[in-house]
Amino acid sequence: MGIRNMKRKVKIFTDSDTDKGLDESINKWIEENGVELLDVRVTYDVNKEYGFMVATATVIYIDKSED
Repeated sequence: MGIRNMKRKVKIFTDSDTDKGLDESINKWIEENGVELLDVRVTYDVNKEYGFMVATATVIYIDKSED
């Protein structure tokens, strides 16, 4: 039995549609790229100039094709 040595990777997503746009973008990207999701961290910031919320998601994943 070998030890799997998979490197964790990070991808950043941003969106101002915090209701469903960010989730849909991340889910679509996961499906299209065949990666394994490990963790998602989301931060929110208010754009003071225009008055809308901006979400930034840090997605931590493993590329399953590197097995």
